[in-house]
Amino acid sequence: MEKFTDVFAETIPFLCKTVIAFALAFLIGGIAYCFADEPTDWHDNTLSQQIQQEARAKAKAQWREENGIYQANLTPQVNADMYRYVEQKTSRN
Repeated sequence: MEKFTDVFAETIPFLCKTVIAFALAFLIGGIAYCFADEPTDWHDNTLSQQIQQEARAKAKAQWREENGIYQANLTPQVNADMYRYVEQKTSRN
């Protein structure tokens, strides 16, 4: 009978460690599955691009409110060139 109890005593720690390892793996896998299942704009490129365009437009509007449309210290020739360049760029889009 002692031989049986010795084998049983050696097996219990291994079984406990195995059960704990499986429980942790199941827990981590379940949490990862929950986060991976949640749809985000990372999976939707059109939504991501739309968010980027809105953020850029908002940043440009804020910059124009704070600084004006163009730099104030430009020469008239450079200012005219810049207006022409901006008109070209905006007419393409």
